[in-house]
Amino acid sequence: GHEARLSLFQGDHDEEWAGGDDDGTIARKRRLGHTAKMTPLIILSHNAFWFQGVPFATDVPREPDAAVLNRLCAIYRQVHADVICLQEIQSQDAFEMVATQLGMPGCYCPGTILPQYGGAVFWRPGQGSRVQDARTASLATQRMWQIVDIHNGNGRLRVGNIHLPSSRQLGPDAAQAQRIAELRDAITICEERPDVIAGDLNEQPAGPVNAFLRSHAYRDAAVLAKRADAPTTL
Repeated sequence: GHEARLSLFQGDHDEEWAGGDDDGTIARKRRLGHTAKMTPLIILSHNAFWFQGVPFATDVPREPDAAVLNRLCAIYRQVHADVICLQEIQSQDAFEMVATQLGMPGCYCPGTILPQYGGAVFWRPGQGSRVQDARTASLATQRMWQIVDIHNGNGRLRVGNIHLPSSRQLGPDAAQAQRIAELRDAITICEERPDVIAGDLNEQPAGPVNAFLRSHAYRDAAVLAKRADAPTTL
């Protein structure tokens, strides 16, 4: 029922691209800078749909369905991800349930205008830290974005988890403008912008959000892995 595939973009300035395995994961290292000595990472991004399952017609979720949450967390564990970026996490309680199931620490950010559209990032113990999120932005973000630093080997990777507005609440024209405004805010608020942007962009791959990211030297990881046409749902 979502409007767009989940997306993962990576910046392409001063870097080499290495590999691209069967699941579309791309390992990257920079020639210079803070990611130079990192080992390959697996980053998983998923809109968890409040752990309600489908069909679920409203945008006012109940508490997570335990069976859905447990099954999705089992799938996340099977991926052996180093970083997990989730969208539509409805509460701090839901975040803590997932953290317990995964055995991974992380950080949670509620939606700003729509609190139920929260997000969460999880990382391996001792390998992550929160940098900033939408709660400190001057722009009133409809849903959320988060920026975290992932420490791996002797390097650091800055990851953004973002859920941009859909036309469901705003209508198509206002939603499109708000998506660009929120994305611009998220990638410029820190002195060092995210190396990777993951999340639910609520737009088809060829839309204005993609063009905006490319204009800021990001590249679509699915395209680089030659999996642009492959399904990205779990």
